[in-house]
Amino acid sequence: TRLRVRLYYYGTEDLPCGNKFGEVEDYPVVITGFNASVKEINKNELSISVFPNPTNGEFIVNMKDEINKGTVKIYNNIGKLILEKNIRNQNKVTLNLDKNANGFYFVHVQSETRKSVIKIIKTN
Repeated sequence: TRLRVRLYYYGTEDLPCGNKFGEVEDYPVVITGFNASVKEINKNELSISVFPNPTNGEFIVNMKDEINKGTVKIYNNIGKLILEKNIRNQNKVTLNLDKNANGFYFVHVQSETRKSVIKIIKTN
């Protein structure tokens, strides 16, 4: 990455570098250890993961905490509900998208007090 610095001089007759635009210098810049994503801590969000992702059809939704009563819903990329499953006293659910087209899907997991959404990719 390159950083360009331009120093303007106003109100003086002395022009640096012999022009009216001032002094211009380029510096190389190396950015390390930067995380471009920011995630807020939300106490109402469930901690969930999906494996495998991408999937060929069957996948597992893992919840960090057991859900006493809740639902798992899968929506396609235009928001149409594809699948819904009630869950009781579970921290793992196996689902299947074999009969659905390849693409992006959104897995919504909701308990009585918390919810979370994760994206999954279905491929052949």
